[in-house]
Amino acid sequence: MDKARLIDTMSQHGISVKQLSEKAGVSQQAISGFLRTGRKPRVETTMRLARALGVKASFLMDLD
Repeated sequence: MDKARLIDTMSQHGISVKQLSEKAGVSQQAISGFLRTGRKPRVETTMRLARALGVKASFLMDLD
């Protein structure tokens, strides 16, 4: 997952880590880790985050 795309998309939607966590069903700690370290989540997790943000998973993975 592209860390910058996740940050930009969250900012565009005005969504916090806590809100994204609740919408996606992914822990705040995991999301914070992706944002802080750029660690790559599993495909399933990326899909959950994408759905919660209303974008395609391929967008967050920088495949578009």
